[in-house]
Amino acid sequence: MLEIGSKGEYATRAMVYLARRYGRHTTSLTAIADEQRIPRRYLEQLIAELRKAGLIAATRGASGGYTLAKDPAEISLYDIVSVLEGPLMVQDCVENGRNACVFADECAVREVWTDLHQVIYDKLKSVTLKQLADRANQIRKEQNAKYAIYSRYPSEMVN
Repeated sequence: MLEIGSKGEYATRAMVYLARRYGRHTTSLTAIADEQRIPRRYLEQLIAELRKAGLIAATRGASGGYTLAKDPAEISLYDIVSVLEGPLMVQDCVENGRNACVFADECAVREVWTDLHQVIYDKLKSVTLKQLADRANQIRKEQNAKYAIYSRYPSEMVN
């Protein structure tokens, strides 16, 4: 079964969190872990891989922390997931052909697997971190509006 595991899921959540703060300031590992409910030690490992891939930058010192290494509009969901999960393959024969299966050259289903792989790849490549951050912000606004507490005076609305 093709599945994006916890590494890909947690890394994506952490990256969306950083994208929402892009251009403002660095964020501590603890803040990311707490906000996204990711075990800190696990997040350390993920951040190290994302740094190695050039997706996250780190700053040392008192006001240090993590930020995206490039604009969120330049980072696709595929970029994040492939760093942590490796290439997403529906079937091994899509990438490795004859080396994966002796029937690869005469297989009627291989075309379907190849097409399905392309659809997944195209979708993950087309979704940017900026789009995900914008959607996360929109969801938060909708949730805040849904659960807003109003006083007698609208100017004193609490979110």
